Amino acid sequence: MHILGLIIAVLAGAGFWWWRMKAAGEAANDAADVAGRIWGKYKRRKFLNKVEDSPLAVVDDPATAAVVLMYVVAAEDHTTGPAKEDAVRNEVVSTMRMDDPTELLTFSKWTASHATDSKSIMMRYGKIWNEKLSTAERSDLLGMAERVMLAGQSALAADQRARLDFLKQRLGLLVK
Repeated sequence: MHILGLIIAVLAGAGFWWWRMKAAGEAANDAADVAGRIWGKYKRRKFLNKVEDSPLAVVDDPATAAVVLMYVVAAEDHTTGPAKEDAVRNEVVSTMRMDDPTELLTFSKWTASHATDSKSIMMRYGKIWNEKLSTAERSDLLGMAERVMLAGQSALAADQRARLDFLKQRLGLLVK
């Protein structure tokens, strides 16, 4: 009888520890699943940020980058009406001397809609402008941005002036 009690006790102990190990294994699997989901969310977010930013990344032409900048500064002023649209079109036609700017304006407006602010555009495209534009052309770019900001208003606000000073700095022009 003692042997039977010992065998039952050993089997009960083994069953108890088997159940505990099984529960620990399930907990480890659950933790691994949670870690996998977190890693997946991180990778998806990283991918979405790249996709969201990709229209801005494909611009390598200084003219397109300049038009994107003009649309972004117009949008930052919260006055994206006909006056700003006409100002951008006028700058492209008169200063950049393009006869049919429709495609450039459409692409640039769509690309500008993916931008967060004008400083990020200035930081992103500053290198392109400095490498591919002469000093006179960079000065023209600064003038175009200023005229677009001024469209529909009489004077520049302090934040607009600060953005122009930052653009001057990124373009390598003297800041007063």
